[in-house]
Amino acid sequence: MKDPYPPQKTGRILITGCPRSGTKFIHRYFSRQHKVFLGHECEGKHGTVEWRHAYARQPRFEVTISCVRHPLLTIRSLTDLMIAYSQQKDRIEWRWIVTLAKEGGWFQLLDGGMWVEAATMWWLTVYSHHRDKEWLQMRVEDFNMPSPPPDQHPKPNALEIDKDWCWDQVKDLATEIGYTKGGIQ
Repeated sequence: MKDPYPPQKTGRILITGCPRSGTKFIHRYFSRQHKVFLGHECEGKHGTVEWRHAYARQPRFEVTISCVRHPLLTIRSLTDLMIAYSQQKDRIEWRWIVTLAKEGGWFQLLDGGMWVEAATMWWLTVYSHHRDKEWLQMRVEDFNMPSPPPDQHPKPNALEIDKDWCWDQVKDLATEIGYTKGGIQ
């Protein structure tokens, strides 16, 4: 996926991650607790928090932080997100998802309605890319804040995910980041 912004440096902060990984939560935390004003999916005084930068090849920010949330929670939420957006195919968000799926090699899963599998591949694609970068990393669970509110996206066909299958797919990378199947290491 192409970075939506040009590659020149701004001297600002970028916090990025997979969608539904806690970027809005992190945005609120820094704004409220530390008066660091990061725009959520837009430019802010000190930088931005945006998932679309997750694929940046030459980010234009001085500090880039990869935001991570437990993979099983993220995959569950991504599944709901894809189902909701698939029913509104004229939305730009759906077009972004389709583009990412095509570039990431998991479009067949998305096109076939294999939502959990597609969400799992999305998570793996983002964090495999982040592994190769010299970016800082933060886990949402490490913040001493009340839990983020439940997902705000509609759940028209809420699916249960097979946690054992999902964990088998992501366990190597998830363990490297500091997660266990049941929580945090």
